[in-house]
Amino acid sequence: MAEDPVTLALTESAALCQSGKAAKAIRLLRPVVAANPADVDAWCALAAAYLSDDQPKKALEAAQRAAVLGSAKEGPHRLASCALTQLGRSAEAVVAADCAVRADPFEWRCHIALAEALIGSGAVERVQRSEDDADAKRALLAAHRASELAPTEYRPFEVLGEIAALARRWDVAEQAYLTALQLNPANDHAREELARVRSGSTSASQPTPEPTVPDAEPVLWDLLWRLVVLQGVGCLALVIGGLPQPSSGYAVFGVVLLAVIAAVLWRFVSKVPVVVRPGLVRLVQSRWLLMLAGGLFGLGTLLVVVWTLLLALWPGVLQTAVVACVVTALSGVVVMAGRRLARWRTRRTS
Repeated sequence: MAEDPVTLALTESAALCQSGKAAKAIRLLRPVVAANPADVDAWCALAAAYLSDDQPKKALEAAQRAAVLGSAKEGPHRLASCALTQLGRSAEAVVAADCAVRADPFEWRCHIALAEALIGSGAVERVQRSEDDADAKRALLAAHRASELAPTEYRPFEVLGEIAALARRWDVAEQAYLTALQLNPANDHAREELARVRSGSTSASQPTPEPTVPDAEPVLWDLLWRLVVLQGVGCLALVIGGLPQPSSGYAVFGVVLLAVIAAVLWRFVSKVPVVVRPGLVRLVQSRWLLMLAGGLFGLGTLLVVVWTLLLALWPGVLQTAVVACVVTALSGVVVMAGRRLARWRTRRTS
């Protein structure tokens, strides 16, 4: 019994794609889909040929036609996901890959499509900033699942190695690329990535220099000076305005002062890059005068908070605000001395 001509064409097109003749496969399949417009497999084969020929837009169109005809099959969704990933439409690619996995959870290529879509969305890179990123875990699990379903295929281990390398899990990446090379010794890409992973794991084990900010100390002294002046003038105004005995409603002005101080401090912190902030903390810890000035200013702020709360409960309290003024003034003296010392250090090193 002669084999179906459509099946023969699909088999031949798959062989042409594997041999690098995707353009010839496309020319073979176009008449097939024209003669059989309701054949899901033919549209899927055309989509795969377009993907092999680096034509993701046409591949997506063919996969979408196949999805309309056979939404219950995994192939249309998987191929659409691959095309969307190549087009940079990662969110849609993840949705399509999820549909493919639901259609056939035992097809390893569906899990690879999902992993690659998540790679394209940047989920794996985010694991460097947050180990709890759910999408990064999904990508790793999808690649693991594909390798379990197809232990004799090299591609799942190649993708697993790529994900692990992006997440800087060098041991997992190295083992995955070694397995991929064992299954396909001619895989030059896996060999190159294995060498890169090994060099990356070596460099990652060495301590990296902490980022620094030029002239950071004078900047911190200027910030402290602005805060001290703001708090000192504010406290003095609160004391004078509250004489002889402030009412409980007067506590609102204490809240306003604290809010303004917090806004100035937050504006500074928000402009400092996250990677630089630990360096600023270490700088403060290494300068005892900065620590003393910051400690006195913080104590003054705490006294303002206490006074505001006490005044709201017991009207007439003013002594705490006076003490806050004195402590803030002392911190101002330390800040002036520290600013002079910082300028002297700058002139000496320049």
